[in-house]
Amino acid sequence: PCAIYVIRHPDTDPAAGALLRRMRVTLAQFLGSFCGAVGIYAAYALGAQWRRLAVHAVPLEAMLPSIGAGLLWGVSTVCTMVAIDTLGFGIGYALSSNGAFLVSILWSLFGYNEIRGRRNLSLFCAAALCNVTASCLIT
Repeated sequence: PCAIYVIRHPDTDPAAGALLRRMRVTLAQFLGSFCGAVGIYAAYALGAQWRRLAVHAVPLEAMLPSIGAGLLWGVSTVCTMVAIDTLGFGIGYALSSNGAFLVSILWSLFGYNEIRGRRNLSLFCAAALCNVTASCLIT
């Protein structure tokens, strides 16, 4: 989105602060996702009431982690856009994708204990080592 904004607005100054002005396009993306989710839930609730079905309330214990995950997703998306804008598409996107992959494999390894067995663990570590090596070589 930032690159599209720059193409459509060539008068944007690349000096300090220009990135923040270009980042305003992400507000529409985040608000669109939020409004879409609220709209889907409202349509579900209205449809259930219209059909005289019970509307299942979402407990607060389920909402707060979801909101936190959405905020984390938003921050990571903004950081990815800053990386791509600063480093270029080739390096910025690759490093952002590799970083997300490394975080997810660490969660699956230590948080959820999904990798079991010596062979699987060695293959898993080899893939992680390849990922870290590629990230180092790309910079």
